[in-house]
Amino acid sequence: MFNGLDRMKSFSLDIPVLKETIAQLEIRIKNIEKIGTDAHDIGNRLVSESWEGQATKSFMEH
Repeated sequence: MFNGLDRMKSFSLDIPVLKETIAQLEIRIKNIEKIGTDAHDIGNRLVSESWEGQATKSFMEH
């Protein structure tokens, strides 16, 4: 256990690189959230349109 702690102490953090990595991850998370929101919206539209018998036609048009 102490050996691992010694290694961690000797590891130098490159803060600018970490900040850039965090920024890139935040962008990717936002993109994934948008994909999820879009998929949810499409699902809701398909469900609501299926009540009207228009789901297949509407989905194929988009």
